[in-house]
Amino acid sequence: AEEAHLSCVAPPIPPLQHSNMSSDEEVFQGLLKIQAIVESPVFNKWRAAFVDKHCISFSFEDENKLEYTELHDDYAEGIEDLLEENLPKEFSMESFMGALPAYLEGPGKEKEETGRAVTLLLGISDFPQFKDMMLYEKQQREEAASAPSVPPLLSAKAEVIQVEELLDLCAKLSIQDGTPDGWQTILNKPDMKCEQKLVEEEKRSSKSECYMRFAMTTGVNYKECLDMFLYYGERRKMWDTNYQSHTVLNGGDLYADEEVLLEVNVNYGTLVHMMGLPKSMTIKVIKKHDFPKPGMLTFASMGWDVTNNCPDTKSKLAALKTGTISPHPTDPSKERKSC
Repeated sequence: AEEAHLSCVAPPIPPLQHSNMSSDEEVFQGLLKIQAIVESPVFNKWRAAFVDKHCISFSFEDENKLEYTELHDDYAEGIEDLLEENLPKEFSMESFMGALPAYLEGPGKEKEETGRAVTLLLGISDFPQFKDMMLYEKQQREEAASAPSVPPLLSAKAEVIQVEELLDLCAKLSIQDGTPDGWQTILNKPDMKCEQKLVEEEKRSSKSECYMRFAMTTGVNYKECLDMFLYYGERRKMWDTNYQSHTVLNGGDLYADEEVLLEVNVNYGTLVHMMGLPKSMTIKVIKKHDFPKPGMLTFASMGWDVTNNCPDTKSKLAALKTGTISPHPTDPSKERKSC
């Protein structure tokens, strides 16, 4: 009986990764086909429509609601349907997924194109990146809705003067005691205080634009505080997860030079960059040492238009920021930063 049973057994079925994907090259080409679809106008049109329909459901709170997970599931199913519709009919996703792990552990590990493709595919299905994409679009809408229909036109010279004025204002506020008229305290803790005040109506670029004054005490010395806010280099990755690398375009010493121009490469996730956020920015950092008092540093950081040599007011990554770093009034081992 046993021999009769064995004689009826069909030949062994080849492993899944070899049923349709008979070579590593086929797996690699399959990966590139999927990448091409994800980067195509067809996918971007579908993704934009999905975001346009659902971004209003997201809020800027840290809590992840059940609705977010359900929308992410719908998004993932939509990607699967789109791939199925646009891949060649003979392409087997089941075979591809079965063969992919062995390929990535083998020859695919050495190919740069493989790494880029896998990073892209992982990014489009990642929930945190999905949520960031939704919130980014919602923020863009809110900013557009509150912007004036005819934004004020400022010359490059006017922008430079404005930066200087803001440096002076920042320095003045950092040594000013009490809360001046018009300022509202929105956070007050032992080591942190935040206040806001509406920008003068004639100066606003949006109806809700306001000045923010933020002061905090850090448990680090002066050099370490400069590191935290002004340094660009490998150590920055310890506290800035979006930072990738940078190139110094002008100025060499990030601490001593009063003006430094940098090109900074960043990574905010595949989906957010698909929404149009650049992967690099050019920023200029302007510093005033021993200002407004000896031992204090006041600085401004902004996007910079290298071609026209003026502030880049349209930069999506580098908004104008000002701050003052000063010794703690009673504890020399600490620093105080105002911005």
